[in-house]
Amino acid sequence: YATIDGSAGYKGRSPMRMGEFFQLWDEIHDVLLLPSADEIRWKLTNDGQFSVALAYDMFFMATENCPYSELLWRSRGPSRVRFFTWITLKNQCLTADNLAKRNWPHDDLCPLYQRQDEDCHHLFVGCDYMVAVWRIIRRWCSASFAIPADEENTLSDWWLATRRRFRTSYRTDFDSAFMLICWLIWKELNARVFQHVSKSPEQLAEDIKQEIAIWRVAGIFSQFRE
Repeated sequence: YATIDGSAGYKGRSPMRMGEFFQLWDEIHDVLLLPSADEIRWKLTNDGQFSVALAYDMFFMATENCPYSELLWRSRGPSRVRFFTWITLKNQCLTADNLAKRNWPHDDLCPLYQRQDEDCHHLFVGCDYMVAVWRIIRRWCSASFAIPADEENTLSDWWLATRRRFRTSYRTDFDSAFMLICWLIWKELNARVFQHVSKSPEQLAEDIKQEIAIWRVAGIFSQFRE
């Protein structure tokens, strides 16, 4: 019960509230609600029908078809090097272009030669420093294959195509050498940025050879030359 002026009765019953009530009543009193049975509709299908197969497929809707994922994760090498290779092949390592996307401090020029803007493709494919290192290693192992800069391909496409040029028994070693070279190039870049020290391509190639020897003792390389 409430008085007209709202001075008595239940709290909040005022002429304004009563006016809103009667207005709402006028708008809905002619509305007729018909009883109907509830039903569950699956929004991802046109007919609204649920299926177990469709629910299973949902688990893979966000997955990506990656031609090298199984090959990479089954390759021989330290986990940190394989993970680094994964993000490198996906152009996600923290080169200048990716630092810029995050608004993080960076220098646009590649620290290795200071001639071109740095991104993953430049660093691991087109950089003159990287080219020099690959050529030294290629001469050292007396192998004949195109280095990344020789072909107009992504790094992943080059890797997959080049490994097929080796005999099957050598492919696993080539995969490990490829990851190791990219890893030590990355470490050289970071040494220049954060420690202000640098090595020539010849010096870095010697480091790669020494690391190959260590990996051989660890059982990572089996066919690579002494």
